[in-house]
Amino acid sequence: MGMIERVARTLCKAAGQSENAVCQGKPMWRAYEKTARLVLEAMREPSLEMLAVPQFDWKVAAVNWNVMIDAALDPSQIVSVSNVVAHPGSL
Repeated sequence: MGMIERVARTLCKAAGQSENAVCQGKPMWRAYEKTARLVLEAMREPSLEMLAVPQFDWKVAAVNWNVMIDAALDPSQIVSVSNVVAHPGSL
């Protein structure tokens, strides 16, 4: 499941709707895709609080963050996820 779908499903549930209910031939969560995309676009630039985390080099973290958000917005740029190590609860 991509990040846009994950966020759209969460927004749908938060609105009190069943994410898999069908509306106009599509799952209800699909009605939230545009909003989910806008949420991710708003998150593209890390906040000052995010950059202030002492464990990270803020310049490297900001670049990595931008790349990850860009990948969430356009999954076609991802070559492979087979080398991603899943951490418990992360996927």
